[in-house]
Amino acid sequence: MIDPNRSLDIMYVGTLPPHMGGSAILCSHLLNALDDLGCSIRAIAPIASNAANVSSDGLRPGIPVNRYRVPYLPNAHDQLVSEAYRRDEAASIRVELDRLMEDRRPDLIIAGRDSFAWCVPLLAQESAIPCVLLVHGGRTVTKLVADPSATSLEPIRLGFSAATQIVSVAEHLARDLRSLGLSKIEVISNHVDLELFTPREVDAALMRQLDIQPDNVVVAHVSKLSSIKRPLDVLEAARLALPQDPRLRFLIVGDGPLRGAMIEACRAARIENKFRFVGWVDHSEVPRYLSLAHLVVMPSESEGQALTYLEAQACAKVLIASDIPAAREIVDEGRSGFLFPRGD
Repeated sequence: MIDPNRSLDIMYVGTLPPHMGGSAILCSHLLNALDDLGCSIRAIAPIASNAANVSSDGLRPGIPVNRYRVPYLPNAHDQLVSEAYRRDEAASIRVELDRLMEDRRPDLIIAGRDSFAWCVPLLAQESAIPCVLLVHGGRTVTKLVADPSATSLEPIRLGFSAATQIVSVAEHLARDLRSLGLSKIEVISNHVDLELFTPREVDAALMRQLDIQPDNVVVAHVSKLSSIKRPLDVLEAARLALPQDPRLRFLIVGDGPLRGAMIEACRAARIENKFRFVGWVDHSEVPRYLSLAHLVVMPSESEGQALTYLEAQACAKVLIASDIPAAREIVDEGRSGFLFPRGD
């Protein structure tokens, strides 16, 4: 029984910045907010073996982060990893949990995203500690719904069942989870800092730095440039649209496995001078880049609830998104944005 007169002791296990992706950013915000509420927070987070020492994880200085090494960090939370990867990561998490619990036992363990479902809820269950699993969505849930009996998904299915509570970022994800027979589900939408993401004047210095002219029409795409985001669709759209309006400039904010392919395709189509690739930027810098945009385009294959949807709207930018369940929850067609058939 938790004493209501003392602060809650929370152990977080999941990704944190500088890992690229919305779930890492959102969970750093969550832990800071829980710290504001007086909770005692400790965090366990992976870092790639070839990564340099982490200089920033987005957390308050008083929140300790214990890092464990993995061969690589999956770029997308729907990316299925090998059995060996799962086994080694589970062993690393167990070592960190056991070590930290020797100091004091937490009241609650939070698993930061879907990809930790096969491990963290089961470890928490072994120690009889309540576990909240955060579900950000993507293909993980889609794959479970499409083939509930798939052997490769059995560890994830067991983890979902072992969680004391599942928190989904979107109602469409909750519906899919309920269809799998899961019932302990709460829907809490993603958070946007409305002091940071707000309508603002165009950043003129950044415009000059990127060689964007006042009469250009800027189309922005903000993502980790993985296949699930379909960033190459932006390039194909540019190839078709530029002959109709040469004022268009395409601002690509983010980094990931398809960045090189996008750059090469731009060169092959001889439109590289119409694109600006700025790489991954600190989350606090994203509003500067959104200030330049007239349109924000998200052609995603699948989403839970894309942070870029919400941030673009908070900055009063026109959002154009593929017509998928995540976008339909956010976009009031023709009023708060536009939807188009996925892959069109």
